[in-house]
Amino acid sequence: MNIAFETYKLLDISTAHITREDDIFLKLEARTPVSFPGSVHEVDHGFFIWLCGQEISTEGFVWEDAISEAFKKIIELAVDLNIEYIRLDSDGKVYDGLEIFDW
Repeated sequence: MNIAFETYKLLDISTAHITREDDIFLKLEARTPVSFPGSVHEVDHGFFIWLCGQEISTEGFVWEDAISEAFKKIIELAVDLNIEYIRLDSDGKVYDGLEIFDW
């Protein structure tokens, strides 16, 4: 069978790179989507985030003041690398050069 599957890039990253406040924001956004310009799904030990396949900026959105600079940087890195999906997970990869939070 010859099937041409559509594939997407995903940024796999540890929840250690977001703050406790980011975690709370994402949990609320997953339950009642209000201000994030994409979709957030809470999964075991983290979140699955879709960035809508469009240019996303962390400036000018309602959620801009609700997330940390560290989380903004993760989103900006994903956008710069043309990555639409982010998996934040407690067992995700920890990257050198990104801030780490112990919560």
